[in-house]
Amino acid sequence: MPTSVRLTLHGVTIAMGKMDGSEWDGFGRIAPGQLERLATALGAPNPYAEVLAILAAPVNQALAKPEVIGRAMLLTAAGYGPPTQLRAQRDTFTPTFSGPPSWSGVSTNGATRLSVEVADNDAFFPDPVGSFQINSADIMRAVREGRVVQIRVDNQTSRQILFAAISAMPE
Repeated sequence: MPTSVRLTLHGVTIAMGKMDGSEWDGFGRIAPGQLERLATALGAPNPYAEVLAILAAPVNQALAKPEVIGRAMLLTAAGYGPPTQLRAQRDTFTPTFSGPPSWSGVSTNGATRLSVEVADNDAFFPDPVGSFQINSADIMRAVREGRVVQIRVDNQTSRQILFAAISAMPE
């Protein structure tokens, strides 16, 4: 396995609303049963496909979707690296980041993590969506698969951010 990689953060998959059942923007509420369907989908053999099907359902298409912004930083034994600002498409549950942001020379020694903070950029102030970390095992999975992989992060974000899309190439 490589000792360092180029790591790219392609995007995230966001739940259809906030933990309290309200929409990301506006004053609407998530339809009854949708959060339970989401929880069931996360337990499926192919959770990413199941979650995408739920997010694409007509009942969810009418919901106000987030405008995702944030920042990402590499965390190593020496501390945090400089933050990279994240910007993505507006009004989508599956935003991809402009760029996309990537980091070279990322060590695969087990101590390196990518720390990500995401917010919904509202008119008055950003609403926090969640923060998560991508660890070395996740990075090595992306190297082994040789493609963009969806890493589950829902357990780190109270099921508000469901997946992070990353890729990693040996250097």
